[in-house]
Amino acid sequence: LELGAGLGLTTLALAARGFEVHATDASPVCLDLLCQSAVLNGLDRKVHGSVLRWGSDPGQRYASIVGADVLYEDDNHEPLRSTLKAGLAASGIVWLADPDREPSRRFLAGLPAELQHEERALDGRIRLHAFRWR
Repeated sequence: LELGAGLGLTTLALAARGFEVHATDASPVCLDLLCQSAVLNGLDRKVHGSVLRWGSDPGQRYASIVGADVLYEDDNHEPLRSTLKAGLAASGIVWLADPDREPSRRFLAGLPAELQHEERALDGRIRLHAFRWR
């Protein structure tokens, strides 16, 4: 499951590596463009898109949830936490990449204690966060 897929760079990269990706975004226009890109790149069998607003239940539990640059607004943090809690399988993992903005630090500070958090610095300021249930 990808949250906040936008135009789908992460979705398409994962699909090109062989993963089946359920891409979600609040914007139907973005999802339409993402799905068109998947077709043009021969990845349409690996990519499925649907509108999902954070705070909503994605309807199933996923072994992997990914998001790139989705922690930039404090107002989105609680709905995002809710969607992560509803959508993450018991043995699943969440991967979030972020350019280490102040709002992302506040998101991390508000994580529930039952989530284990690991962080790695990537190129420059980019941080890769991994979350699992304890």
